[in-house]
Amino acid sequence: MALVLNNISGSKDQNSTIGITGSVKIGRPLGAQDLPAMPGTDVTFFVSGAIGKQGTADTHASTAVVGGDAVVSGSLYVDNGIFASEYIKHSEDSNTSIRFQVDNIQMHAGGDVGITISENYLQNHIALNNLANDVDIHIYAEDGEYTGNFQQTPGGKTLFHGVAASGAEQVLILSGGGGTSLNEAGGNDVAFYVSGSVGKRGTSERGTAVFGGDVYVSGALYSDDITITDDLEIGDDLNVSGVVSGSSVETGLLFSDSGDLVIHNQASDKDIILRLTMVDLRPLF
Repeated sequence: MALVLNNISGSKDQNSTIGITGSVKIGRPLGAQDLPAMPGTDVTFFVSGAIGKQGTADTHASTAVVGGDAVVSGSLYVDNGIFASEYIKHSEDSNTSIRFQVDNIQMHAGGDVGITISENYLQNHIALNNLANDVDIHIYAEDGEYTGNFQQTPGGKTLFHGVAASGAEQVLILSGGGGTSLNEAGGNDVAFYVSGSVGKRGTSERGTAVFGGDVYVSGALYSDDITITDDLEIGDDLNVSGVVSGSSVETGLLFSDSGDLVIHNQASDKDIILRLTMVDLRPLF
């Protein structure tokens, strides 16, 4: 082992080198104390120092400084954290990096800012695609493994898929999973889609969407079938263009014609009866 107690100097003009065989231990002994022992049996080069002394007034010279680039051909192991002034970059792709600023972290991939975590003076937040680029957002389910090129394993589901392309923005919830089912999200007029299964309400299969509280639709509401198990209150017009059926309204057509309400019985041998009350079975006419 080589023990270096004093300075070693050379001249770059003379292309000076230092050759040492065996283990090397470099440091500054405190008084009569020797340098610490090698920290492990696998260590051949050890620079002694102290943790947390960088930038302090400690007079025992406890910080190791490398002036210029330091190249590690193998792995780098750090026990007490890595302190970076701003960037950690990919060695072969300079625009893929993690950037650290005061109370702000950004993750860059290919020059686009994908994720920002910020302690903002207005509102702390986590932002995805905060530069408003054409960057889609995917959150995969357990069986929705990403296989590259935005493809999933067969039958896999996506918990959330946000499409950012200008003019084609979409939000898809629980999409995928049925290879043979119709892809409703593929419609050119679809902006928001929640996947599910027909007829699964009250079963053990999770295929039902539930809204807790009021649901307000400012436009039209289209449905192949509507089942109402309690009261229905209508504050404006009700237009039914198909067949109305149920326990209280027998099969027939109910529609508006030039402002008139038309009730049409499809069965020619049945009457149309209007009752004042449930117990009053007399026809009004």
